[in-house]
Amino acid sequence: MKEQINREDQQIFNCLSVIYTVLLLAVAVTPLPLVEFLSYAGLGIWLALLGVALYVARLVEKKKKEMDVQTYKEIVAFMEGKSLNDIEKAREEGKRPYQKALWALAVGAFTLAASLLFMKLLGM
Repeated sequence: MKEQINREDQQIFNCLSVIYTVLLLAVAVTPLPLVEFLSYAGLGIWLALLGVALYVARLVEKKKKEMDVQTYKEIVAFMEGKSLNDIEKAREEGKRPYQKALWALAVGAFTLAASLLFMKLLGM
């Protein structure tokens, strides 16, 4: 029974993760083209896309808390049906603040690069 619940949690988490990844890429790549070609309607579409991405991100974070997986190593172990021992778990908890800050910087850098690329392609 416990194994079945664990498999269902893994499937739900995998599905949410894929959806979130696609939405994150769409939010990062689409703002300039949407606004350039559709003006205010494009901005509205992008804001709606951003709202959906934030909602899915919230669902992913909620699922991560339910399953007590926060770091990449914990998530990979969970997806493989394994668990970390107490020492590894403590090490991973110490990394969390740094990993979240680095993730935010990476997403910001990617968004900036995508925006500059689209500006160049659109001749702005």
